[in-house]
Amino acid sequence: MEILKVGFSPCPNDTFIFGALAKGKIPGVDFAIECLVSDVENLNRMAQEKALDVTKISVGSYPAIAKDYVMLTTAAALTESEGPMIVSKRPLSLEELRTASIAIPGKGTTANMLLDIFDLHTGPRVETTFSDIMPMVRDETVEAGVIIHEGRWTYKSYGLLEVLDLGRLWVQTFSLPLPLGVIVIKRDLAERGIAKIFNELIKKSIKYARERNGEIYSFILEFASEMDKEIIYKHIEAFVNEFSEDLGDRGRMAIIHFLEQMTKKGFNLAEKIFWNE
Repeated sequence: MEILKVGFSPCPNDTFIFGALAKGKIPGVDFAIECLVSDVENLNRMAQEKALDVTKISVGSYPAIAKDYVMLTTAAALTESEGPMIVSKRPLSLEELRTASIAIPGKGTTANMLLDIFDLHTGPRVETTFSDIMPMVRDETVEAGVIIHEGRWTYKSYGLLEVLDLGRLWVQTFSLPLPLGVIVIKRDLAERGIAKIFNELIKKSIKYARERNGEIYSFILEFASEMDKEIIYKHIEAFVNEFSEDLGDRGRMAIIHFLEQMTKKGFNLAEKIFWNE
């Protein structure tokens, strides 16, 4: 039996979406699934090495792997209100922010790309795991940090202040949801029809999680045991939405627009981006 190596992050939205599939609860799967749960920046790097067959990636890292991967249209993380934020320990003006030292959750992350898209920062950037960013800002190892995931609900507990809500800035500027992460599959697998199959499997996995929430919650807790229950549910509510079920035209537009903004001169759309184009 063919084995597919599948990567997703330990964030509650991903473990909610992939939980049933990872635990073998979805019948009719004609291949074995080997799951790797890892920080999204590590998944970005593994995709560049073509080490995974199907994986979550940051939208901002897609151009680096576009020749080898195509996007699925399910399990994406797009938001109209809960995007990355810049935080600091003391009040910072946008002028001060421009040259401040900033901790980022990885060069390939959407959060980092937003600093360039909006031309907000020319100073030093320190790459680190997203969970280390708020402690670094609190301890003044850096002057500011770009926080993602549950950080937007917990940064005040670290004594930090909001400098700028990047997600809100994106939506206000472009009137589109902000694409954070997508699921990609190797192009050769897509050409064999496996993209269509996997897309449907993810939809079934989401449906299973919605109908048997308590059962999947135990899987979520394996990777979020230190996270407050209320934050877990906020995370799922924020990032498992209509775009997770299917990108639709608006979700596709948002992703294409982000890629165009990211490259400034326009993203080369000669190769198809989505599996069903």
